[in-house]
Amino acid sequence: MAFSVLFTNRTHTRSAEEEQRLSDLNKRIAKNKADDSEILESKKLARRAYVYENPVPDDLFKLINSERNSKTEQLLIKDIYDNFDVSESLKNYKGPIDIISGRQDVVGFFSYEVKIDFPNANLHWINRCGHFPMYEQASEFYTILYEILAVK
Repeated sequence: MAFSVLFTNRTHTRSAEEEQRLSDLNKRIAKNKADDSEILESKKLARRAYVYENPVPDDLFKLINSERNSKTEQLLIKDIYDNFDVSESLKNYKGPIDIISGRQDVVGFFSYEVKIDFPNANLHWINRCGHFPMYEQASEFYTILYEILAVK
């Protein structure tokens, strides 16, 4: 369920044209017909869903871009989904929980689900920010982080 919401959220952050372009680029890449600029464009479009600013600024893209092995990534996600459900053991957790999340993060709903399960959890939402608050809104992110660490 959660992954289907994530995939839907990712798709809806891009326009229909961007989705089509990403699909076309990925097909070209899979057939080894894409040039370097098309591969870069595909990476930027894929990362677009995780970043507040559109288009993704080059300096931010350099920070968040990493080489990915999609087959390994798919295997890891499947393994996590199938084998690492910690929801039962978390019911016994009584310690503090602080979550720093970009308000516009495509996986921000996971943070809210934690808050539902742990009403005492502290959610720290950073506006105008996607999945990478430490880069997109660094000043606010580190202010919050240092406040959390000072209290603990």
